[in-house]
Amino acid sequence: MINFPEEDEKILKRNLFLSKAIKQIEEDKACFEDAPLKINDLYVDMLDRMLTAAKDERRELTKTMQDNNLKYVFRDEDRLYTGYEFFSNAKHKEVRYFNPMILKHTKDVIGKLMQKDGEPHRPEGFSVYFYSTIAPVS
Repeated sequence: MINFPEEDEKILKRNLFLSKAIKQIEEDKACFEDAPLKINDLYVDMLDRMLTAAKDERRELTKTMQDNNLKYVFRDEDRLYTGYEFFSNAKHKEVRYFNPMILKHTKDVIGKLMQKDGEPHRPEGFSVYFYSTIAPVS
């Protein structure tokens, strides 16, 4: 088996799971936009900021992939596993992911995007003091 470059594989995996996270966030946003919630705008706003950050990162990764001649291709899927082919210049690697692990990695990416989001949205009329006195939930 050809030794596939580790750094290239990291870039491909990050792009793959980031793309899955973007798709999931877009689906969630559509659900929130149609939901009859009273505080809908807060969730949609948070999802929009996460989508912007994710798409910016994916754009950078895609450029890096193009510069380094990297790509991945969906190969097959069954009930338990999903297969992809990774390409790096003249090197090729077939990978199969256990579907629950794909979900776990996608959740991890979404969690990091939530942390990146930073400051919570503060509705008008609420002071910084109000948010700094809220005890964290354990």
